[in-house]
Amino acid sequence: MGLESYLFSIEFAESISEQELIKRFNILGLKQVKQNGLELNERREYFHELMTEDGIIETHCFLAPGEKRLSRFFLRFSICSPPKIVDRTFELVAALNTMLPIRVKDMESLSYLHLGPKGRPTSGFDVENSSYIPLDVDLFKQNPDGILKRELLLD
Repeated sequence: MGLESYLFSIEFAESISEQELIKRFNILGLKQVKQNGLELNERREYFHELMTEDGIIETHCFLAPGEKRLSRFFLRFSICSPPKIVDRTFELVAALNTMLPIRVKDMESLSYLHLGPKGRPTSGFDVENSSYIPLDVDLFKQNPDGILKRELLLD
């Protein structure tokens, strides 16, 4: 997936070991599809997927050399998927949130709000805090900020 994907950053309230995250992913039904790096002194990456009849939800987490704990990972799905993929994604994120407290950053919203409709940086934009979203699928579907990728997906 590339430009046709919708991207979220999932941030943990407290960092977590890679083994613990993989365990949680397994509980949620995510299957590991790829791993790069094995040693603590090298960059390590993990890719997981949840295949549903509504589409595929993918995760990507990485650790820098020497890093032992994760503070976030990325989650995405294709905007070419049926709109029901949004419900499945929010169900997955809500289930994870019951295991580990998280915050969700909508990276598409971040790009859109930061650059504005004309593609120019918005002055005074709070990059760190502006794109956190509630774990509310109905509010997400309302698309109050007019995010184009959401419109394409939900139409």
